[in-house]
Amino acid sequence: MLFPEVKVDLFLLTPAPRATPRDLETTISRGPFVVAARDASMARVLLNLNYAIATLRRPGEPIPTMLWSETGASECVRVPNLRESELRRREMVGDTDIAPSFLTQPSLTIDGVEVARMVWWPCGPNDQCPVASGAT
Repeated sequence: MLFPEVKVDLFLLTPAPRATPRDLETTISRGPFVVAARDASMARVLLNLNYAIATLRRPGEPIPTMLWSETGASECVRVPNLRESELRRREMVGDTDIAPSFLTQPSLTIDGVEVARMVWWPCGPNDQCPVASGAT
């Protein structure tokens, strides 16, 4: 749980329309994702920890920028007026929530303070994000 002194916002992260096929090779999922974080930078770091993958450098080409990084071809939009508790990802099998098993790291802690936590992520190809992509 986030400590009370750390204010968090909800962020919706998606690939940007300008993302190229090469950009998309740096992630195992295109999302969208909802992250509770103290700022957009921390949301991106947590997403990279969970979904970024290394790609091979092609001869004559620069190493691609990770899609979810600050300079990557993705969008990170603050979504106001939503409650994290209403968006919290659950994938039930019987009485067990297996959604966290899709993550490498469900939260990011710096100096003992949780600064970001995953809220919603796709667990299957037909999952629909509960947040509209046009959020501002």
